[in-house]
Amino acid sequence: MPKTGRSLVGMVAGFIPEWWPVFDRNGGRLHVGIRTDSYSWDWGGLHLAQAHRFAGDTTKVAISGLPWHKNDLATYAADGRPVVLFQHYGWDQFSTERWDPVRRTFDDDGSGTPYWWSDAERQALQSLLAQYNVIGIFHGHQHETAMVYQHSGLDLFKPKAAFMGGFAVVHVTGDYLDVVFVEAVGGDGEVKFTNAFSKRLG
Repeated sequence: MPKTGRSLVGMVAGFIPEWWPVFDRNGGRLHVGIRTDSYSWDWGGLHLAQAHRFAGDTTKVAISGLPWHKNDLATYAADGRPVVLFQHYGWDQFSTERWDPVRRTFDDDGSGTPYWWSDAERQALQSLLAQYNVIGIFHGHQHETAMVYQHSGLDLFKPKAAFMGGFAVVHVTGDYLDVVFVEAVGGDGEVKFTNAFSKRLG
């Protein structure tokens, strides 16, 4: 293992102890919520956090990561540093589908039970994030469509799914956040740029 590496012992996948090799080039700054599958790291003055489906998810025997994220942000982002969150669900129409009793399916016109995550779950996460300098949330879930949008003051980014050739190129400085969505096309390594976003930070 390289001199900059270390290992974590934790409970993962079915709560079976496993060794996790961690290659850390940022001076031991990887923060892991083993039981919640959440983790975060610092990259220079930027704090990045992974929430998996979403912070607060308790479906399919998941343990809510919301308390872990509350502690993580209070510990590592209370100084106002920019924060980027990664999770599976977004605030787009597909991610917020509810049961539609008229059509007897889940859709964005439904008024019944939410399919993916509820208004209360989204509000709990939004209330936490509103206390910090969150400069962007990157999510997946909807495969085909690249999206750059806002919800409740949050800038949200969803590139086309990777298995469909989509990815994002992100550049963060002390002054700017720049995001470009790219899609692989053809068979010879060609790409096309589909969306661009830039904002001044601070």
